[in-house]
Amino acid sequence: RSFRVGWSPDGSFFCPNKDGGLVRRRPKFSAGSSAGVDCLEHHRANAVSIGDKGSCPEFMLPTGDGLANVLGAYTEHSNPSTVGTRSMANECFALLTYLGKGDTSSRITSSFQGGTSDNGSEARRLFGIQAWLKDSCAIEVEDEIKQALSDNDNYAALLAAVSGGDTEKACSVADDLGFHHLATMLAAGPDAKSDILNEVMAWTDSGAASKMPDDLIRSYFLLGGDPIKTRKYH
Repeated sequence: RSFRVGWSPDGSFFCPNKDGGLVRRRPKFSAGSSAGVDCLEHHRANAVSIGDKGSCPEFMLPTGDGLANVLGAYTEHSNPSTVGTRSMANECFALLTYLGKGDTSSRITSSFQGGTSDNGSEARRLFGIQAWLKDSCAIEVEDEIKQALSDNDNYAALLAAVSGGDTEKACSVADDLGFHHLATMLAAGPDAKSDILNEVMAWTDSGAASKMPDDLIRSYFLLGGDPIKTRKYH
């Protein structure tokens, strides 16, 4: 047998006891358990009522432009008070926000509800995931760059900037560290990826790569779109 808990308006609920009879219970909340309640209240304030089903109200998230706004509000609400930290809930809502950006049509809403989508929507979601990953690791990347610079290791600093997936950041760091040729190629945008890969492949074919710092070669392979070959120089 299965049993569905029935909640009463006062927050209590009925459930079977060991003898099979029904008993009324009320959850106990400690003084420090308000965080979950705040999230539920925030969700209820943003949800849209769509009617009742069996005397039970039903809600759904807004559609269209309102979806991205609500997800952004959830992200801000779940942001920890400690500067430089993020909670799991904050990361999840941030990912959903990025997935919703760039497509405010009903297709992006249906994707959250298990619907189908076209190739354009899939490409936008992939771009959203990439943007989220870049933003998610930005703090750690900045810390790694600072640590490498404090150790006077410019190549490690360049690799840290490149590994974050932020091309503008990598270009800026490369220029600051004196890698002006690489910075110029990065400034050209995505079209430079093949040029960077061809250059590092020429180094490996000629044997010159063996005389260069490993972190520099790894940076070039990452920027050239071939992360597999970076393992050889790890």
